[in-house]
Amino acid sequence: MTIKEIRIKDWLLKVDVEQTTRLYSQLGTFAEECGCIYCRNYTEVAKNFSNPLRSFFELLGIDPTKSAGDISEYEQENQMHLYGGWYHLVGEMLKGPDCMLPPENWNQINLIKIDSFEMGFTRNLQLVSPIFPKSVIQLEFVAKIPWILPDLPEDSE
Repeated sequence: MTIKEIRIKDWLLKVDVEQTTRLYSQLGTFAEECGCIYCRNYTEVAKNFSNPLRSFFELLGIDPTKSAGDISEYEQENQMHLYGGWYHLVGEMLKGPDCMLPPENWNQINLIKIDSFEMGFTRNLQLVSPIFPKSVIQLEFVAKIPWILPDLPEDSE
C-alpha cells in the first residue's frame, strides 16, 4: 500500500493511489456501464483529455473514462454540453473545505480549474461502488464538454 499526502489548492488529501488505480482497472467505462448517448460522448471525450487534465486524474489514481461515480448531462449551449458528476478515490480529506457542504460552498471556495473542468472534494459520498473500501473521498466536477459523436442526442430519442 502506497499512501501519499497530496496538496491541491486548499485541500490536503491522504490518497492510496495504487489501490485507487487497481480498483478503476476493474470497472467498465461510463459508456459500457450506462450506454446512453451522453455517457458514450463523455467517455470518448475523456479518452482525449488534455495532458494537464489527464495528469491531474493520474495523480489521484483515477481513470476518467471509468464509472467509479456518476455523470449527468444538464444542458447544451452551442456545441458544448454541461456535464456534472463525481469520481471516488481511496483515501481521506485531511484539510480543506467540503465543496458540497453547505451547497453554496461550491461557488465560494477555491475550486480546481483545469480546461473547462471545475472540481472540488467532498466527504458527502454518493453511489460508492461496493469494490471501494470505507475510506473514500469524492471528487465533484462540472465541465463543458464538446459533442464529438457523429450521432446527436435528439437522434437517439
